[in-house]
Amino acid sequence: MRDDGFTKADAPKRAPEAGEDVATRLAALETELEKAREEARQNHERWLRERAELENLKKRAARERAETMKFANESLLRDLLPIVDNLERAVAHAESGGDGQPLVEGVALVLKSLLDVLERHGVKRIEAKGRPSIPRSTRPWRTSRAPSTSRTR
Repeated sequence: MRDDGFTKADAPKRAPEAGEDVATRLAALETELEKAREEARQNHERWLRERAELENLKKRAARERAETMKFANESLLRDLLPIVDNLERAVAHAESGGDGQPLVEGVALVLKSLLDVLERHGVKRIEAKGRPSIPRSTRPWRTSRAPSTSRTR
């Protein structure tokens, strides 16, 4: 008995068509099987090629991402080099002594040029109105937690 409740006797019997014998039918089935195997082989090869292409695409994207990261800051760094040169000159001037007013003016100009470069590269200054400036390294980092009712202050 088959799983669907029918027996082999219930299944319709195929009568051989006129002029068709078992050997011809077997040869036709073998040919059909060979065609199906060839199609499966071609599909498998196509799948393997597509898989390899996907892996190559992933590698190329990772390589391009690494190159972008490597050269992304080049423009900013190139703009910062003159500021470094100016600060080095200011330090050399301070070490040689003399009147401090030109040094203050020079450092103020260097600061202005630094702020201009940062603004050109999308960095905006945020003013902390009414709050003292606290360096980020001294601020405690906290994760947000729901207030506990068992803890009293």
